[in-house]
Amino acid sequence: MATALVSDMYTAAEQRAASVTAVEERFISQAMGRGLFATRQFREDDLIFEETPVVSCQFVYNKEYGYRACDQCLRSLETAECNVRRLCQEPLLVLPHPECADTALPAVLLCPGCQAEYCSEECRREAWQQHHQLLCYAPSHSDHPLTRLLVEWKQHHYPPETLSILLLARLLAGVLLSPDAVTASASLARFCHASVSARDAASHKLLGPEFVQHIHALRTLMAEVFPDPRLAEWMSEEGFKSLLALVGSNGQGVASSPLARWVTRCDDLPLKGQDRDQLDAFIDNLYEKLDSTVGTFLNTEGSGLYRLQSLLNHSCRPNAIVTFPHNSHTLQVRAVRDIAPGQPVFISYLDDCTLARSRHSRRKTLRENYVFACACERCDDETIQPDVTSDEDMDDDEQ
Repeated sequence: MATALVSDMYTAAEQRAASVTAVEERFISQAMGRGLFATRQFREDDLIFEETPVVSCQFVYNKEYGYRACDQCLRSLETAECNVRRLCQEPLLVLPHPECADTALPAVLLCPGCQAEYCSEECRREAWQQHHQLLCYAPSHSDHPLTRLLVEWKQHHYPPETLSILLLARLLAGVLLSPDAVTASASLARFCHASVSARDAASHKLLGPEFVQHIHALRTLMAEVFPDPRLAEWMSEEGFKSLLALVGSNGQGVASSPLARWVTRCDDLPLKGQDRDQLDAFIDNLYEKLDSTVGTFLNTEGSGLYRLQSLLNHSCRPNAIVTFPHNSHTLQVRAVRDIAPGQPVFISYLDDCTLARSRHSRRKTLRENYVFACACERCDDETIQPDVTSDEDMDDDEQ
């Protein structure tokens, strides 16, 4: 049910995208829309494609809570040790095996106007060209439309965050800064074609119970950010709802963590016996400390809109997985089992916990969040089984 992002919208995004000759886009059906299909054989753990987003941004609360990341690529701007000291609130904590950590931080560059942080001159330049020249403002300016937009957004969207209104703002800024804004806007419109009922359901899930009042406030403030008449159709009630449905159903979560990278490398160390036991005990104790201070909010987190990833359809028995191996918003899609030429590439839209539940529960979550009834191979196989397989699922039925 993925809605593809416009492929010709940003020339820069096309230039940065990896070669994708290994997959091709095909129409599947009216119900499922389009999808990606393998054009060659993939074995388990093979790289299918790598991609940078059309647009991405850090979550609002995540940034306010002190998670430092490049404002363009979301690369963490902390070492693993600095990261864990801040999260554990232990300024003298020392991580063993420093060879497993990223040894050098990037030379942080600042936007002279708003002090946004970037990991490189390339990221600062890309941000300026794609959106930042229209969205740069002093955060201390409390009456700025963007400041008021974020305040309104935060009143309804608390951690754990799944999206940021800035993603939509950067998308619209990109339309205005493209070589032909009228063509870019028309291209975007082709991908905001969900039915009214599906669109409203997705927007309602995104915005919460105060749907009407909240969407009106967001739309009014966004129109103040972008008074340009070339965006008039997106500032209308119908256009704004379509955009919210687009980013709500296609936004891909992005997370970077220098601590997680250190732990992964520690797992690969050739340690045995007591040395391995001591390291494992240290890591277990570290996560217990983190659980008591920040719970599950360990990573620098945000979301992005990806041209190819948005074409990947869901399956409760996926043959591929999305990963972020570069500590940034660059994603990879890798095979988790063999994929033959001509077969569709599927990922799971569900987390591992939900994916392990019954067909009834999985379909309920997908219906609420993505507005479709799953009819994947696994769901079809389980039609001969009772939908409800646990006490937790029984509770779902009673709601």
